[in-house]
Amino acid sequence: MPPERQSAAPAQEARLSPLNSPVLQSAVAALAVSALYLAGMKIGSALTAAGTPISTLWPPNALLMAALLVAPRRLWPLFLAVLLPVHVLFQTHLGLPLGASLGWFLGNTGEALIGAALLRATSRGEPMLGTTRGVVRFVLLGALLAPIVTSFWDAAVVLATGLGSGYWNLFATRLLSNVIAILLFVPPVVLAFDGSLRRMRRASPRRWLEAAALGTAAVLCCLFLDLGPIAPHVFVLEIYAQLPLFVWAALRFGPFESSLAVLTVTLLEVWLSVHGHGLFAAGSAAQNALSLQTYSALIAIPLLFFAVTVEERRRADKELRRNQEALAEAEKIGSLARSAARMVNWTLDVPSGAIFAEPALPSLLGFEFDPNRTSIDFWLSRISEPDRPQIKAFMDTILRPQALSAGQDDGPVHELEYRVHHADGSLRWFHTRLTVERGPDRSPRRVIGTAMDVTQRKTAELEAQEQRRELTHLARVSALGELSGALAHELNQPLASILSNAQAARLLIGRESPDLAEIGKILDDIAAEDRRAGDTIRHLRKLLRRGAPHLQTVNLNTSVAEILSLMRGDLITRNVAVRTSLAPGLPPVQADPIEVQQVLLNLILNACDAMGENRSDDRVLTLITCEYSSSVVVSVSDVGPGIPGDCMGSLFRPFFTTKADGLGMGLAICQSIAAGIGGRLWAENNPDRGSTFRLAVPLAEDRASRG
Repeated sequence: MPPERQSAAPAQEARLSPLNSPVLQSAVAALAVSALYLAGMKIGSALTAAGTPISTLWPPNALLMAALLVAPRRLWPLFLAVLLPVHVLFQTHLGLPLGASLGWFLGNTGEALIGAALLRATSRGEPMLGTTRGVVRFVLLGALLAPIVTSFWDAAVVLATGLGSGYWNLFATRLLSNVIAILLFVPPVVLAFDGSLRRMRRASPRRWLEAAALGTAAVLCCLFLDLGPIAPHVFVLEIYAQLPLFVWAALRFGPFESSLAVLTVTLLEVWLSVHGHGLFAAGSAAQNALSLQTYSALIAIPLLFFAVTVEERRRADKELRRNQEALAEAEKIGSLARSAARMVNWTLDVPSGAIFAEPALPSLLGFEFDPNRTSIDFWLSRISEPDRPQIKAFMDTILRPQALSAGQDDGPVHELEYRVHHADGSLRWFHTRLTVERGPDRSPRRVIGTAMDVTQRKTAELEAQEQRRELTHLARVSALGELSGALAHELNQPLASILSNAQAARLLIGRESPDLAEIGKILDDIAAEDRRAGDTIRHLRKLLRRGAPHLQTVNLNTSVAEILSLMRGDLITRNVAVRTSLAPGLPPVQADPIEVQQVLLNLILNACDAMGENRSDDRVLTLITCEYSSSVVVSVSDVGPGIPGDCMGSLFRPFFTTKADGLGMGLAICQSIAAGIGGRLWAENNPDRGSTFRLAVPLAEDRASRG
């Protein structure tokens, strides 16, 4: 569509729908309220008995209150401004003095304003007549308090204008007239605007037929009783005959329909009474009005409470069914999720020692569900023997009455992993989360938990752990392979010395008078060189050893000294000068000594490679140890070109390397080793040139305190 067409469409739609204008909507609303008010005055005048200044039922006040309750507050002044001339003209037409007309206008509008303002202020967003509390507020504030306040004024106006006599009789008649009108007219109007009218329009033809039958029955019953002969028992029938119909309306339909039924019957009774028919026309005008008003109040108030209570119950039942359906749906989804995750719920009743688990738990272990298998001893017998003592000790700890003091939380969540025997003889790993419920005396009452089969995850973790160990060992062997020439030199020197010393000793022994003292010195040299070669071989065997890490107390100064001794030949070959600053008296750390030396070996080799392009007299390797913040830190520094800025964030990522022939696994493995012992490995460029790698290892005491 062209732009000019698109812009013209809304304007054309606005012209075709004039009610979209807020000003016009307000004017239509004001005219509608005026029409209702005028109709209410005509009904009230028609229901006024001859010789009485006050009607038996005065609807305009109630209709105005209903309009104020459903309309925005900004329209209230407009309504009052439009109603004033309508009110004055109508009552002038009836021949009432202007003063009385204006006085009654103040009373009528004041009653509506007081009732609407109080009800709106106390509703707090709650449906006006949707709850029992709302009905109580409506009866007390709208139907009683507002008419009581304004009836003092209206009775005084009637007395002052000479239209009636007897102030308190006028007050009582006007009060009951307006109370009944509010009880009859406000509920159907307010409920209609709260959605009841829309609900009726959507009702099925069958419901409409039932409503028509109900209305017809109520009217016929009223006419039959009021137009027939008057007998003593008819008064009782008048009271109770309509009751089943009203209850029918409340139960089958709701507050809106039941209030319409009461309104219809009451209007018909008032009209018949004014025209001299029925039981409510048998006495004087005052007696008839009082009887009819009392009858209407006794019917309207209880029925409104009853209808709203039934509607509340209906809504509560509907909400309960919806919640039950949602709960069943959630349980179904939860069951599917638990089945997919191989997880079940279980409960331990502490006093009886019985465990109640979902039927899926036995199926996870390969045997049929048996409700008799509920004892804790049975389930403990399924746990593998190596894990059983730990589980028993854990359960004994959490089930002690003194396990939690009065100031602690009753339900911390515990987690543990253990192995369980499957029916086929295999072991399955389970991960359990549980919490303990305790009574007022702090004794455990119930344990609630979940059990998840994590065999696949644990198998994958163990395989990954084994692969990491293999990769770490391979990296260690690869690093030692780079030192093969220097290590051969380190072994060749003591072996050559042993050979030459042995040959010299043989020559001395062949003499007629051998020099035994000299031979002893030669043998001491042979033993020393042998120990030197043996130390090198033992160190190599340790570094080449395959197996799981073994944590023990390690002195990092000793580790630095040993790795420098092993690499002495390689450092000499590379023309690298070594400077050390090892802090004396360093506390021990908790680590695997071979893995620590592997990290140091890798860092030293990287530092030597970084200085490979330097002059032979410009290659300096610096190693520093110190204690810092509950850790021992080893720093390895070089004087190479440093680390490029764009590479700093990727140094420890697997397969990242700056070497032409590198695999990019050395630093990643070193960082994994550091993390495995609770330490940290990081790098930074030096202020002048070169870079420094730092390895921080927690102190043995600090690691033990953290568990």
